[in-house]
Amino acid sequence: MTDSRTPRPHRPDPIAWGAVETLAGRAQTIAKGWLLLLLERAPLDAAGAIPAAALAAEGPGLSAAFARGLGSDVELARLGEAGDLAEGVRRLPLLAGARDATETVAAVDALRACVWEAALDGPVDRADPAAVAQLAARLAAVTAAVAATALAGAPRAVAASPAEQPSAAEPPSAAEPPPAAAPSPVAPATPQGTSHAVSAEPPPFADPPPAAAPSPVAPATPQGTSHAASAEPPPFADPPSAAAPSPVAPGQTASFAPPPAPATASNGHLPNGPAFAEPGAGQQSGPTLHDLRGGDGEEEAGAPAAGVTHLPPRPASDPRDGPAGAMDDSDLWIATLERHIDRCQREGGGLALLRVELVDGDRVAASAPEGEAHVPYGRLAQAIRRAIRRQDLVASDHQGRAWVIAPGVGRAGAIALAERIGAGVENGESWQGAPLAATIGFAVYGEDGQDAATLIDRAEEAMLAATAAGVRIGEAVPQPDGNPDRPGAGGPRLLR
Repeated sequence: MTDSRTPRPHRPDPIAWGAVETLAGRAQTIAKGWLLLLLERAPLDAAGAIPAAALAAEGPGLSAAFARGLGSDVELARLGEAGDLAEGVRRLPLLAGARDATETVAAVDALRACVWEAALDGPVDRADPAAVAQLAARLAAVTAAVAATALAGAPRAVAASPAEQPSAAEPPSAAEPPPAAAPSPVAPATPQGTSHAVSAEPPPFADPPPAAAPSPVAPATPQGTSHAASAEPPPFADPPSAAAPSPVAPGQTASFAPPPAPATASNGHLPNGPAFAEPGAGQQSGPTLHDLRGGDGEEEAGAPAAGVTHLPPRPASDPRDGPAGAMDDSDLWIATLERHIDRCQREGGGLALLRVELVDGDRVAASAPEGEAHVPYGRLAQAIRRAIRRQDLVASDHQGRAWVIAPGVGRAGAIALAERIGAGVENGESWQGAPLAATIGFAVYGEDGQDAATLIDRAEEAMLAATAAGVRIGEAVPQPDGNPDRPGAGGPRLLR
């Protein structure tokens, strides 16, 4: 026998942070590749179960978080079951249309494959064996963490697989006797060999002659129906049957149909797979922009009522005097933000606050032809309209500056929302031959602050840091306790 050293591999080292930021900047491309790969691997009859709109909305944020796990143990821990991004990772089965644990693992592997290809196409040199080996080992660790978190949330996020359904549809055992003392308009079945004369409770309806041949299985008679008019003999004249269903509630007809599906499956999933049914998801149409400066009244009146967060109405007799009071509506949207924070404190859930500002808005407005200074701001509003969900709220406290309150959203969802807004502005209609741009900063309830004032300050700090650095998106990041592993920790982080 040849002695050999016991294999004891060490924890995979993070890859270079510069490569990670490059990968995170390609989150949109990675998410698109993930969607296409899921569709390519899925059978044709299951392709419709993949919620493409939901994946397009949240996939980039999840892809960016996955990529950052390659470059930092702190970022990797955030993807774990105890991390602040766990709730978003648990939604992965919904985003991928996975219906069971096997499909969930396959969806995670598809995302891993897309990140692997993106890394080898750019920041990692294919010709460097050491770099490729380091990437492979680290990618395996991130994939394992994401898969574990996604599977931990699968029981409540993924509908029961077909293999699990027969047990729920099995008829009850015949050994279970019917309740003899249940107070019901329909008397319970009489045991074999017991006559009605000695029954503790006489049948409520007239019985046919005893000579009538009993049916092997007699369903309970609906309330208010006479046995004399029934095609079957009364149930209490029959002996127990081995195929008889379980007792039914008073006034109901016995049935062999399987019990109704659980509320989670009927409310949150399509027949062929889970739907994108988290609060605030799956309702991409019809977002409403709430402009506190007025002018959107007709549009708000015609907007759908369901799922739309409205600002509190201003009293008819406003105690504030003068034009400044008429223009200052900041207290209204702040009150709405505080209500959402109170709800998070009572019920849990996510909440993100985004600060959006038109780049060089004052200069753009000053250079506009007479009477058209509002046009660039209108195009910013249109980009926000296209990006937000119906339950999101947008408030404007100054021309070209907007606040977006996004309930039910974590950090990954906030990144995705910011990227959609930024891309919508840049790819929208140009102004005087040049594309418009927006700078966005955001903060997340809980990790960045637990009150309105703190969230506002953190979101604005992130937006100002992004403006100063010449990038489009800034993220508020809390200071890790004694862990400087993540570059740029303890302040706004620039995303792109």
